[in-house]
Amino acid sequence: MNRYSVGFLLFLLWITVGCTTVPQQEAAQDNVEPAPTINTVFSTAVDKNLLSDDRSTAEGLSATPEQQEVAPTLTPLPTLTPKPTVEMKIVKIFGDTLHEDWSLQNSRAVDYDLNESAFVYEGSTAISYKPNLEYADLAFTVNEDANDVYLRDKVLAVRFWLYSVGEYVNTDALLVSVVGSNDFPYWVADDNSVVTQDSRPVFPATRLYYLNVEEDIPPDTWFQVELWLNDLIYDPQYEYVTGIYIKNDENFFRTIYIDDVELLVQQN
Repeated sequence: MNRYSVGFLLFLLWITVGCTTVPQQEAAQDNVEPAPTINTVFSTAVDKNLLSDDRSTAEGLSATPEQQEVAPTLTPLPTLTPKPTVEMKIVKIFGDTLHEDWSLQNSRAVDYDLNESAFVYEGSTAISYKPNLEYADLAFTVNEDANDVYLRDKVLAVRFWLYSVGEYVNTDALLVSVVGSNDFPYWVADDNSVVTQDSRPVFPATRLYYLNVEEDIPPDTWFQVELWLNDLIYDPQYEYVTGIYIKNDENFFRTIYIDDVELLVQQN
């Protein structure tokens, strides 16, 4: 065989091998499965900073089960409304003395002293108050011969300061209730002019933890309590505010001190 025949055979062998060998890169690509189609909903990351405090989600995104979970509330909370920006005046029901329009004579099952001088928030005297029965009433009530009329739609809030010696006051130890009338601008025993449609008390009492008291009140500290009437979700409709009751829980029977009892009243 001459050199031309050998060259021809080598050429045929090179062609055969080149046609049957697949490059490794091309073979690897043949084994890759097609990429799945990704929906834009799943490809969008949820920014937790976009979620509001009530765990609702940002617009266009679905909530995860964790985001949908909301802690249950055992008792309905008052609806907290923005505090008014109207012009207000302060009616001091008790400072160093009791306002002439008001009385504590309709209190029930409590011992009280209007001349307490050892523990005073402001001025020279405060009220010492000791309940003797569960849910006893320290009752500030409007006198029949009062000079002023306290219209419900003008009375915005009640506030006062309280103090405990040596012991905490638990957030459910005391309750506050505002009472009223549709017939009389002053307090009348057994006034039944205000009614409800069910069996709830006509004027429910609100515990401290539904007001502005988030933790137990520490001893030897003056603490201000506020009740805004429009925040009360169970109160009925009535025309005149005629009383403010401070009540004790069934397990609370010790002396506390109260000072600067005030009404916030909208100016005409």
